[in-house]
Amino acid sequence: MTSIRVVLFRLPAELKLIAELTADGSPLANKEIKFYKSSDGVNYSLISSVFTGTNGIAEATDTVDAFGYYYYKAVFEGDDVYDRAEAVATYFHAEPLTALINNLMMLLLIVLVISVVISLLTGVKR
Repeated sequence: MTSIRVVLFRLPAELKLIAELTADGSPLANKEIKFYKSSDGVNYSLISSVFTGTNGIAEATDTVDAFGYYYYKAVFEGDDVYDRAEAVATYFHAEPLTALINNLMMLLLIVLVISVVISLLTGVKR
């Protein structure tokens, strides 16, 4: 049975995708693996096509800048001997903590301004 698994690793500047292709537990060398990316889990775009090494491993990288979920698919199309196989992994890219803190500070400032305006309009002293 042909099987593939995909693993994602976050590096400082990029996302590393690693696919392992096997048949009955043995690695398959020199097989083309296509890596795809999607932001909705339905519509995928090809990001890389790589051949497996002697260990059955194929690697690719991608950059993710926008906040949200990303879906990565590794696909082996199959050949005369081995069946088609695919695997999907999900990655959630969060905003940096500093952006979150800045957004919270802005929200608190807006609440404070609204509170002051309401106090001035209603004549309530603080």
